[in-house]
Amino acid sequence: MIITIGGQQGAGKTTIAHMLADKLGYQFYSAGNLKRQMALDKGMTLAEFNKMIANDEFADKEVDAYTKKLGEEKDNLVFDGQLAHYFIPDSFKIFLKATLMERAKRIFEMKREEQKFENVNDTIKAIGDRDEADTLRYEKFHNIKDHLSEKGFDAVIDTSDISQKKVVDKILEILSQKRLI
Repeated sequence: MIITIGGQQGAGKTTIAHMLADKLGYQFYSAGNLKRQMALDKGMTLAEFNKMIANDEFADKEVDAYTKKLGEEKDNLVFDGQLAHYFIPDSFKIFLKATLMERAKRIFEMKREEQKFENVNDTIKAIGDRDEADTLRYEKFHNIKDHLSEKGFDAVIDTSDISQKKVVDKILEILSQKRLI
């Protein structure tokens, strides 16, 4: 079984996907980690890299091809990526969401080396800027008009007020109820 996890920035996609993969004994893959590595390879921050690729689809093509290939060649994996469910259509698709303030707090507290913010308000602005850039890019390169729509997902989970462990437990419960594990 392949599980794809998409959703909003800061909703916990990468952390939850990693925890779920560990719990299931599956392999973990992340489109975001791949893009971060591409940025580092070019000596750029993720924000700088995202600006650079806004009008050039090379990064999207590389990430999309990687995602599609994994979906065709592998099994028993959890893939974290905004568009992973598009490129692995037979996956069990999970959408994670949270309130804007909660997502901003989480991202601000991460203090990633490549992405530092002065305060939560700066983080909120960065979330809006990236969502806008992603929306334009995904529409331009993939004809996807609303990449943050919950439509087409098998499960939608609001992570605002529950622990990461409880989110994973909730996913495992859903998978068990559907007799997928």
